[in-house]
Amino acid sequence: MKIQDHKEQLPMFITKLGHYPIVLGIPWLRLHDMAVRFASSTVTFGSQYWITHCHDPPVTVQGVTEAPPEPVYQVKEIFEPKIRPLRPFQGNIVMLNGASFF
Repeated sequence: MKIQDHKEQLPMFITKLGHYPIVLGIPWLRLHDMAVRFASSTVTFGSQYWITHCHDPPVTVQGVTEAPPEPVYQVKEIFEPKIRPLRPFQGNIVMLNGASFF
């Protein structure tokens, strides 16, 4: 990945993400701790890690400014759940814990 004149190698997964070229993982985002300004679509790299290990001074880059395309949905089949009436419980409950619900 290249951010202005800083180059960095990082592992990435290959996937089809619509029009987004890359999705950065939480560990990388936490390490670089950049400031995202949503109103201006800018990202500023200026954390202590960035200045020490990547680039000095801080760098601000323009983010994605165009809206993603509207998704196209195709309905292949309509799912209609079968509803059955509940029967009353006929036993005794001895112990119940949170693991029972997973």
